[in-house]
Amino acid sequence: MNCVPCSKNVKSNQAVKYCVQCQEYFCSACIKMHKNFTLLAKHSLLDITEKTQIKTTKNEEENVESRETEDVGMLQVPTERCLKHPAKVVDMYCKTHDDVGCSVCFIPHYKGCDDIHYVPDIADEMFHEDALQNIADELTACKERLKQLIESCFHASSQLVKMKTACLDGLKAFRAEINDMFDEIQEKATREIEQRYNDLDMKLNNDKMSVNKAIAQMENQLARMNITDCNKSSLFVSEKISKNLTKVADDLQRNVGKPLKKAKFFFKGDSSIKTYLSQFSTLGHVRDQKNVFGVIKEKTTHAIDIESDEDICNIWGTCISGDGNIIIADNTNNKLKLLDKQTYQVKSFCILSASPRSLCRVSDSEIAVSLSNRVIQFAKTKSELALTKSLQMEHNCFGLALTKGNIYISDGSQNVYVYDKGGNLQRTISQESSGDPIFSESRDITVSDDGAKIHVADSRKGLITLNINGNVLWQYTGSELKGAYGVCTDGDGNLLVTGILSHNVMLMSQSGEKIGSIINESDGVRSPVSVCYDHYKSKVLVTKNGNFLIAFEFD
Repeated sequence: MNCVPCSKNVKSNQAVKYCVQCQEYFCSACIKMHKNFTLLAKHSLLDITEKTQIKTTKNEEENVESRETEDVGMLQVPTERCLKHPAKVVDMYCKTHDDVGCSVCFIPHYKGCDDIHYVPDIADEMFHEDALQNIADELTACKERLKQLIESCFHASSQLVKMKTACLDGLKAFRAEINDMFDEIQEKATREIEQRYNDLDMKLNNDKMSVNKAIAQMENQLARMNITDCNKSSLFVSEKISKNLTKVADDLQRNVGKPLKKAKFFFKGDSSIKTYLSQFSTLGHVRDQKNVFGVIKEKTTHAIDIESDEDICNIWGTCISGDGNIIIADNTNNKLKLLDKQTYQVKSFCILSASPRSLCRVSDSEIAVSLSNRVIQFAKTKSELALTKSLQMEHNCFGLALTKGNIYISDGSQNVYVYDKGGNLQRTISQESSGDPIFSESRDITVSDDGAKIHVADSRKGLITLNINGNVLWQYTGSELKGAYGVCTDGDGNLLVTGILSHNVMLMSQSGEKIGSIINESDGVRSPVSVCYDHYKSKVLVTKNGNFLIAFEFD
């Protein structure tokens, strides 16, 4: 039996006495300290083993008997203090509930439980060494799991800091975007003020020149009149010229003097801007969870055709630019179109050399589009679209994705080609290790949120996911998805896939688990081609053959 005070100081000393009042075991050193306190001096101290002397005086057979007697005579009293009632020792056991506690804790049990025991009376019967070892092992395992939980908490705390930083960065970026917009409209107002000032200032300067010219003419005329002789002809001409000059002066007074009094301008702010801004209490909202695609909350359609289109639009590719605007690839009209992120209306377009198919974002201000003439065309997206460089390929170009500095291009058939940004072929992905073809009719491609995987929509084989080395990780071929065509991520670990033949948009996890169909034919979408998640407005953008882009918002 170990000394209780020593155990509290992480020491292991053999106890020799038990204090009835303290209900604790003491070693010889602690007993001396115990006796030094006046209030403790009268406590009853009992020897733990009263028959130890018998061991050294009898033969071996008697020693066995003496040890058995010692066990019987040894004081077996609990010393653990109750957490709820520290003045009490845990010395009661309820067999019904298989739980221990102090006498105060067990008072409520007396009414409902009949199988309550004093621990020293039942310890020999109930205690087993194996049970103690088992619970010690279980406790050790629990401790390790809790340590792992602490590590998870530290990791979550680190992630929390990152999320906070990302939110603040997003807020600052959004505010900077708004500031840029206000700077732009302020610059327009400034130019208007400057133009108004310049116009009036020029008129005023012209008027001053006219007045000064008239004054100079009058001074010259007066000078000539002072030196003229009695030539009546000269006097007559001078009179008429002077009369004309007075008329000029009268005209100047009417045209310069009075209008100058009205030549005033001032700035009046557009109060509708203040009224509109007053409706908002914050610049945005902080989400507490990932994207949830439940019931469709709102569905809106937006016209994407323009006057110069020669045919009905058919959008094969959609992506979001770095500044939040939407770029669409109009296959039938050979055009890239830039849609405003607020209104989804066409604000800019450019004509391509062939029909566009798939889109991907290269940087915040650049996108790439695959064309039917085996060309990958690049374009700038800042303010308005502008075509830049192009890469000529030797194969058909369909789906398009960029990750880890490489461009992945599907050919609409059984191959996915991997190029560097300079257009140099790195490798071709076409067969599994078994030699079987991976793809059948490869269509759109997207990159996972972590950039480590590519997801390929295949019209016949469903959705196929590979690592960046081209090894197949998983494949979804469920009957709910037929004619897989467009694919994108939502930024929260989910995949959105269009089914041209199943007339729906499927939601899947990036590990290949089917979550369900979130948009169906009954929602007004038949044969959807492209899908894109607008994280700026938390909407799913879907296109099909027709002149409209459809935006879905979910509860």
